[in-house]
Amino acid sequence: MWAEGDTSTAKMEMYDRMMNTNTRGAFYLTQKLLPMLKKAKNARIIITSSTHGLDASSADGRADATLYAMSKWSLRSWAKFLREEVRPFGIGVTVMYPGPVLTDEWEGHTYKEERFVRPSDIGKAVRLMLSLSGNAVVDEITINTVRKIDDK
Repeated sequence: MWAEGDTSTAKMEMYDRMMNTNTRGAFYLTQKLLPMLKKAKNARIIITSSTHGLDASSADGRADATLYAMSKWSLRSWAKFLREEVRPFGIGVTVMYPGPVLTDEWEGHTYKEERFVRPSDIGKAVRLMLSLSGNAVVDEITINTVRKIDDK
């Protein structure tokens, strides 16, 4: 979910909605699945964040990306703690940081398709991570396009 707003203008209702959508759901689902994952062999948890969760420059100068970026940074922080929590059970935790992915969110855009990561590439990356031996895990992976959205 994307919501515009910087620290001085964002409404608390939008902050709550952003955090609930982008972090609470992942936390809740993981919490409910953990008992099963702890019993599984070579279990993996893959958390989808965003390049906005890596550093402020990924917002490409957009001051209105604060709420979105906060929620994605939160996922990154949680994943680091979760990784240590589940390590004794042999569960690997990966955080994916995709750049702009061509989804319905971009409907009506005027950018060329090569400015977007294809959803199929995200699927290929997940398949690769799940194909590793039980002793290996990709902690973090960034998937981006060669060109930025604002490139001509």
